[in-house]
Amino acid sequence: MMLGAGVSTARVIVTRPTRDAQHWVQQLQLGGFAAEALPLIEISPASAAADVQALTRVWQTLDRYAACLFVSGNAVEYFFKQKEALAKYPWAQAAINKIADPVPDEVPPGLRFMAPGPGTVAALVAAGVPARQIDAPAADARQFDSQSLWKVVGQR
Repeated sequence: MMLGAGVSTARVIVTRPTRDAQHWVQQLQLGGFAAEALPLIEISPASAAADVQALTRVWQTLDRYAACLFVSGNAVEYFFKQKEALAKYPWAQAAINKIADPVPDEVPPGLRFMAPGPGTVAALVAAGVPARQIDAPAADARQFDSQSLWKVVGQR
């Protein structure tokens, strides 16, 4: 419902996680909406021991994978934060047993990174993934989701 020059009586609840919600609330308020945050979900890094071990194994063997599919910028952030944590880990015995660093400084050059939309692409680039290694729907695609991504990578 609108009241005159761009002022709305419409109320909007933003259910994004806390750290994302405030941006959305501000943008909606700038658009004339009465917006408020109600964060109903929390996004956090893997913390269960088995999950952290699995992530560690992936980073140690990343060159054996053909592709990594990320569904959000948050997924990219937490995946690459784990790499940073591994780089700080004391790999004493591993260093003795292995000449190469178990955590590569760069992503393997043949590895493809898949992203369903421009936000995830931007997060990958910010994390150091070369744009030439990222598969995603075109920037002017009608929609950004897994179906649009599949149209790009499904024929490979």
